[in-house]
Amino acid sequence: MPNCAPLCNAFRYPDPRLWPAAAVELFRSLTEPRSLLDLFIFDNDNGAAEMCMEDALTALAVLPVTREQWLTCSGYPSFVFGAGRIKEYTEKLEVAGYRVWVMERPRQERPRTMGNVIDIGTAREGAGRRRKWA
Repeated sequence: MPNCAPLCNAFRYPDPRLWPAAAVELFRSLTEPRSLLDLFIFDNDNGAAEMCMEDALTALAVLPVTREQWLTCSGYPSFVFGAGRIKEYTEKLEVAGYRVWVMERPRQERPRTMGNVIDIGTAREGAGRRRKWA
């Protein structure tokens, strides 16, 4: 188990007892039921991904978090990174013994068109652990 005490001290975050209740409740509603080894990455569908609250703290111990990626302005810790790194970070977290769930927003319904069109995003969903969130 890596010693993350010096790293966690370098990245300040609010006391968990003071995290906004509404944000904690929303996070719990999106991620529960969960075990201590379940981590959630939120794919924001805008080129950015995020791990927040206790999952962000876990990321500090395993992933290369920089100061620019560490946010606390919402009252809780948040690790924001490019969505292109989701696969890489998932692999690193799984090697460390965690089970990673990637949460993505439901896709908007598209108007039907003629012809055989394959939605690559839908085809990929079967390949990994992904859940929808709104």
